[in-house]
Amino acid sequence: MKALALLLATTLFGGQVDLFGQPVVPQIRGRPLLVFFSNSKMRESTIRTGTELSLRLHEVPYVTIVRVDLRGSAGVLRFLARREMKDAYRESVERTRQLYRRAGLPPPASSGHHLIFVPDWEGEGASAAGLAKGFTESIGIVYAPDGREVVRAPFPVGVPRLERALRAFAKRERKR
Repeated sequence: MKALALLLATTLFGGQVDLFGQPVVPQIRGRPLLVFFSNSKMRESTIRTGTELSLRLHEVPYVTIVRVDLRGSAGVLRFLARREMKDAYRESVERTRQLYRRAGLPPPASSGHHLIFVPDWEGEGASAAGLAKGFTESIGIVYAPDGREVVRAPFPVGVPRLERALRAFAKRERKR
């Protein structure tokens, strides 16, 4: 089962590195994945919705991957796009910490939640998900620990469906 999960994770994210140059596959570690597709137009919506969802799912160990569509960014624009992504990542982490602190909860990492931003320079991930360049409405996809796609929903309006899928994994894990 672990070999299958690694094979599927490699198929989904093989060779890809996160915003900080770390390979994505080892960070997944066989947990459920929540993948959001975002771009510069959706920054605020993605951060707001993702941090609120993280708080509601604070007891659920899962990995959030934000694939940022950067089609058309070249040269100096890539440098600026990477800097903007790092700012968005830091803003997301800080907002999440503040929400957890106000709710009297330990930091997100202690609950098994992990956030990864992946630059998608050519827009391959967004294109594969059916999103055109410059999209203003996105989707979220939940993948099982074995790499199977479980649910796909419009983002942010379909977040309740994504949340139910992630809760179902946590419920199954508690029964083991």
